[in-house]
Amino acid sequence: LEKEYQEALRFSNEAGAEEKKLAVSDQRFSNLLVRYRALQAQAASQHADSLLCLVHGRKGYIYILLDSSEQAEHDFREFLRITNTVNNIPDSLRFIPLLYTGGILYERGAFDSAMNYYKLAESVAETHKMPLSESGRLFNRLGVMYYATGNYSQALIYFQKAISVLPPGEISLRTNYRINIASLLVKLNELDKAREQYQSL
Repeated sequence: LEKEYQEALRFSNEAGAEEKKLAVSDQRFSNLLVRYRALQAQAASQHADSLLCLVHGRKGYIYILLDSSEQAEHDFREFLRITNTVNNIPDSLRFIPLLYTGGILYERGAFDSAMNYYKLAESVAETHKMPLSESGRLFNRLGVMYYATGNYSQALIYFQKAISVLPPGEISLRTNYRINIASLLVKLNELDKAREQYQSL
């Protein structure tokens, strides 16, 4: 099942914006959900918390890909609840559920709650020497939140952190994050630096 999940992720990433491929990808994930629900029932009946934790994490991420945020939030919260009682689950596995739960709450307008989850995700990320997958997304979102509240100096720090953890070949996100910095420099009235950013872009 794990192999099929990873294959479905690869296919989804390769599908791009092709509608036919995206439809196939959605169907593959829907089929996986059926099997994960069956595995969830089995794990729950056997009190296999580590397996149950894995299932909730996988289901949550699939629901994110299928734009079902309420179901995703439920599974991510269950994942996090279980990790508080099970000792053998690596802390790094909490990062994605924390990040995406924060994102769901942010989109819902619950900014204080979103910030709590983002800061928890940041505390996980900071315990690892190598950047965790999607840590750039976390730092950028924190930058956006500080920007929205007028804390421009903190926003700048997080936008710069978002860029610093990107792989060298990631152009699209790097461009977006640099645009955020340029916009922020305008707010800080550092117009020459902002102009340099825009011109280099």
